[in-house]
Amino acid sequence: MSNQVTIVTADNMVIVDGYALKIDLSQYSIPGKLHALQWRDGQGEEEYTGEIPNKTIDTLASYDAILFEHQRQKAVQDLPEPPPTHQELLDLYRNKLDQFADAVRGRFLPGGTTVEREYVRVAQQTREFIDNGMQGEPPSGVADHMRRYSVDATTAVEKIRQVELKFNGILDTVRSLRMDGKTALEALPETANEAEFEVEFNAWANQMDQFKDQS
Repeated sequence: MSNQVTIVTADNMVIVDGYALKIDLSQYSIPGKLHALQWRDGQGEEEYTGEIPNKTIDTLASYDAILFEHQRQKAVQDLPEPPPTHQELLDLYRNKLDQFADAVRGRFLPGGTTVEREYVRVAQQTREFIDNGMQGEPPSGVADHMRRYSVDATTAVEKIRQVELKFNGILDTVRSLRMDGKTALEALPETANEAEFEVEFNAWANQMDQFKDQS
């Protein structure tokens, strides 16, 4: 038997041993003009509105249906969340791998998409300038580098190419690790749990993380 019960009819509130639930009390047989029931340690009191005097009770028998419904709803709420499915885990960790790869790339292009587009454009201009024998006026990307660092066109081109080759090498490696990591995640058995997915993810993320000190 419950040690403490409070029922407040106007609020459809039922509290049993400190656990409060909203329950539609209109479907239960409750004394007319009952405002609240207070039950403590084997005895209770029904509190009424208007001029009806409160009533002392020594049994909760007339409230068994309400208490049973409270017990049922509490049991449902206390059920643990079902574990994620294999597909949910696969989607989660593939996305985590994509996000981690983006974060690693961001160490080298912290300005995001706009800077990446600028980088690609300058690298393309520089390659075209080289292909044309570095004749004529340097393209804007090369000219900007010349002014910024007070160097000639040859030095600017060499520096831009060094950065491009280094960055492209990192991008290629990160992409390979990301793709291979996804393949490894997809190869996990249907019985794999979240801990096993986490271990596999970390194995590939740690390899990508080697580039953190090279920005």
